[in-house]
Amino acid sequence: MSDRAAEELDALPALLPPEGVVASRLREVAARAVSLGVGRLDVAGVSGCAAAAPGVRLMAAGGK
Repeated sequence: MSDRAAEELDALPALLPPEGVVASRLREVAARAVSLGVGRLDVAGVSGCAAAAPGVRLMAAGGK
């Protein structure tokens, strides 16, 4: 198999987060944010509509 054919077969990027990055479920992030009671949540490393998802989950968890 040529190198080009191998690259075409492996076109999907890895689904795991990069080394040193911890993936968390939105409900876990919201629960922690509510328990801290700080009133502010900074989120980094998200793009597109995923940027709004933590805020929506936080509101559903009872945050303000």
